[in-house]
Amino acid sequence: MLAFLIVILGADTSLSSSWLLLLPLASVGFLSAYVFAYGGYHSAPLSVVAPIAYTAPAIAILLDVVFLGTKLTLVEGPPLAAVMGGVILISTKFSDLRKSGADRSGTIVTSGVFSGLAAACSFSFVFVALSVVVPEVGYLVPTLVLKAGAAAIGFAISPILKRDVRPSWKAVGPYVWLVAIFDTAGYLTLGGGITTAGNLLPLVIMTSGMGGFFLACYGMVFRKEKPEPNQLLGIAISLVGVATLLYLTA
Repeated sequence: MLAFLIVILGADTSLSSSWLLLLPLASVGFLSAYVFAYGGYHSAPLSVVAPIAYTAPAIAILLDVVFLGTKLTLVEGPPLAAVMGGVILISTKFSDLRKSGADRSGTIVTSGVFSGLAAACSFSFVFVALSVVVPEVGYLVPTLVLKAGAAAIGFAISPILKRDVRPSWKAVGPYVWLVAIFDTAGYLTLGGGITTAGNLLPLVIMTSGMGGFFLACYGMVFRKEKPEPNQLLGIAISLVGVATLLYLTA
């Protein structure tokens, strides 16, 4: 199927050592990102996990600075600081901090923080890998290879994890298939938007990072989640920081 799409769409498949090495590694990061993210969505407050997971662009910029030698500009510093401050606020339950010193039974770290951070770190590695590969071969082939590679790795390690991943409409259900279709379509349309946006590129990049806002709202409205006031402030700060960072670096 992957080869068929590449041929039909006429994608550039010229290979180089960079994407031959990076894309398989990015596939591992892609799979782990979704495992941590959806695991967190299932077992922890969506309004906590999603905004943290969507800080991946900020972590990707830090990885660029550390490993690729990219210089951090003055205008990127405040949004990065806002993202980190927002994550701290989201991650902390101030109500537990106010408990008496004798009561240490609760934890001040909100459930789902580890899942969100692990997903963000995994996604950030994928973003860094794509920043190296996409200028060489375009956005289509890397997107399809990431999807196919992650699926292949998932099938390969399923016996170790004792998971039954055999395809079945009855077992998986139509909603999972729809998620897979729309997720792939989202990556492809984002790549197309980036290549055709022209002067509107900053807006395209900025809006692409607002998924955390919609997921947080979904958790609060439909799942009746009630973040503490400091967490609401952290959600707002981190999302604004990510959006600003994406706009400035587009």
